[in-house]
Amino acid sequence: MHGHFGLLFICSFSSFFLLLLVVYLWYWM
Repeated sequence: MHGHFGLLFICSFSSFFLLLLVVYLWYWM
């Protein structure tokens, strides 16, 4: 159960970081 939660957390963090990166690049264009 703990491993599944960790995987979900990593997935959520990755998607959030990707969204932040896209916004950052779009802002600088």
